[in-house]
Amino acid sequence: MTGTGNYVLATANALIAELMEALRTDHGTREVRTRRVQELNAVLHGAMYDIPHYACGVEIVFAPGLYGRLEEIDRCYASDYKLQHLRRFGQAWTEKHGTAPPECFLVPLPYGFMIGPKGSLAARPHRRYTRDEVYFGEMHPHDRAHAHPVWGFDVPSLRLAIEKPVVSYMETSIPLDEILSVRFVSEGEPMPYYADTWDDERNVLLPRSSHLHGYLRFRDFASYQSWRTREACARLTDAEWKQCQAQLFQPDGGDVLWVRDWSASTQRMKHAFFAVWADKPEDLVLYELHDAPLLDENVHVAAATWFVDFHLRGLRPSMLRRYRGQEIVERLVQIPVKEARS
Repeated sequence: MTGTGNYVLATANALIAELMEALRTDHGTREVRTRRVQELNAVLHGAMYDIPHYACGVEIVFAPGLYGRLEEIDRCYASDYKLQHLRRFGQAWTEKHGTAPPECFLVPLPYGFMIGPKGSLAARPHRRYTRDEVYFGEMHPHDRAHAHPVWGFDVPSLRLAIEKPVVSYMETSIPLDEILSVRFVSEGEPMPYYADTWDDERNVLLPRSSHLHGYLRFRDFASYQSWRTREACARLTDAEWKQCQAQLFQPDGGDVLWVRDWSASTQRMKHAFFAVWADKPEDLVLYELHDAPLLDENVHVAAATWFVDFHLRGLRPSMLRRYRGQEIVERLVQIPVKEARS
């Protein structure tokens, strides 16, 4: 990573550490604590928009021995805080790896922005209806006997998505006392999700999406398979159409990543991106086109033709640019998400 990237991450991490230390030591009123929690969440959430090309994720370091204290902590707080998820994660980790669960937890960027299976441009103004996979909040003890000696009934906490989300996130809340540090990192292996098997008492671990997969979804890339029926893509062979349906991802039609030229006498795209999906992040490919002809009124069918010509057949016209790996994020971050809707 460049010196600029190191400086940006160091500056953001210093701000997180300063705000966390202020929460721990300068207790103030609840209003003051609430404001600091909001400031911390603004830093975490803003990273998805501002520094995804520098930060691949958020690293959370637990206090030593946290897993052994989970039952005791759980007795102090309501079951709504889902501490059992972290306990079951630890059990699943030990069953799979034969070692103690890690006390350092990495969540990839973009960490959250889920409504159903993927993020939604239309939903971005309505953050109150969404959840990040890691953010700060509060916990509330059962009763006076379990009140925190400093914070009383309003205990600052870190909320972390441990269980794999199905419809919505079920975050585990961990008291701030049990969190040593939270910081952005430029590399690292994301921690898996814990998931119930439902049919028995075993716990399993499921992988999280990579930083690159997550960022493409965050920029609203999706398959749009239903728009590319076999009949609509008659120019393609069966093999080409099947590969297109499996791998072609496009951004939302209202995004600045997908701009049609309505002034031209012939159908053209002023500017367009499409991605070639792959299981491994290093195999992801992003294509960028300028002033490209539309060979079909249906832009999704037209994109299928581009996929075949440029990706499968290897044509490289001057209007085309190709990006791989981290280059994908570095290019897309130059086009701010906030510009995606007027």
